[in-house]
Amino acid sequence: MKKNMACILCLLFLNSLEGQPVLANWFNYKPGDSFKFNKVLNLDQIPTIETVGNNITWDLSSMILEDTVRKNVIINCSESDFPDYFPGCSYVLK
Repeated sequence: MKKNMACILCLLFLNSLEGQPVLANWFNYKPGDSFKFNKVLNLDQIPTIETVGNNITWDLSSMILEDTVRKNVIINCSESDFPDYFPGCSYVLK
């Protein structure tokens, strides 16, 4: 019986190691916050970046940005046009 219980506990522990990662809220956006961005015009011509890790330099000098600066605003999901489409959502972009 003890051996079976130990096997079950090991399986549960191993299963927790393979679980989904928890994403931290790094930006801590709140309703009313906004950010600006430019659209990349030549996205299909930028080489794919497949290498990750420490001490790597990515050369994105060939990137061409659109002149128009776009702005997104964070709003409560309930204030959006389609709040029922994303149940459990707290914030959306407008």
